[in-house]
Amino acid sequence: MAEAALTLHLIRHAPTAPNAERRYPGAGEDASLTEEGRVMATRLRLPAGAACCSPSRRALETARLAGFDQPLVTPELAEADFGVMAGRTWAELEQAYGATPGTGSRP
Repeated sequence: MAEAALTLHLIRHAPTAPNAERRYPGAGEDASLTEEGRVMATRLRLPAGAACCSPSRRALETARLAGFDQPLVTPELAEADFGVMAGRTWAELEQAYGATPGTGSRP
């Protein structure tokens, strides 16, 4: 018997205002997609199948605009708490801590 192949696509939500501002979202902030993000998500087309997403507005909106009418909301995919970085821009964090977020490099 032949084994069935499984194809898994990992898609990050489309752009939000905090993304455009290069800012980590604050605790409890649940941003919607920007207009550009809505256009990008609408253009995303994947083969028919199932979609799982976090309970965030931006993830649900991305999945639905990409053609998945009823994505499976999966709380385990929720974003982590950014702690002291929450609500702050990359520039503010670099000034406060002397490193560029995500790179570990110093200015």
